[in-house]
Amino acid sequence: MTGKPSDLCHISGKKKVLSASSSMSDQEELFGIKYETLKEDHENLKQDYASLEERFKLVDEMNDMLKLHRQNQIKDIEPENPRLLKDLESERSEKSKMVEKIKRMV
Repeated sequence: MTGKPSDLCHISGKKKVLSASSSMSDQEELFGIKYETLKEDHENLKQDYASLEERFKLVDEMNDMLKLHRQNQIKDIEPENPRLLKDLESERSEKSKMVEKIKRMV
């Protein structure tokens, strides 16, 4: 290091090597951080997937329960239908009689 231009090239060459090695370590560190982030994301996705599977199972169970409930409701309603139809017919006939009376009055 005598101050000659060749010495400056030697120094700048070391800087380039140091700069290249530091950029390599920076890249390795960046890749390491990205890798850890991806690992965490992967674990979170696995947990989310398991949670969704559990929720779908619960929804299916609830759906089955509701189907049974609806079927039971239909069975309970069917015997009442004829009685309701008779009531409806009688109400309609009463209504039509009232309408006829009102028409006669007018």
